[in-house]
Amino acid sequence: MNLIWGVIPVLVGVEDMGNHVALAKRLVQTYNLAKVGDPILLVQGFHRDEASNCPSIMVLKV
Repeated sequence: MNLIWGVIPVLVGVEDMGNHVALAKRLVQTYNLAKVGDPILLVQGFHRDEASNCPSIMVLKV
């Protein structure tokens, strides 16, 4: 997916899944993808089961 969408897959633990906003901000800084003050997009809500899909996009400031 990285070659197509610019996505970098990262494996996170179940305990990290509670707060997606904090997780996204932490990961972009950990991997030097953004600095404090930069805008990032958080795309979430996709599920294998179409009935469970609830896609959303948020603009966040790191």
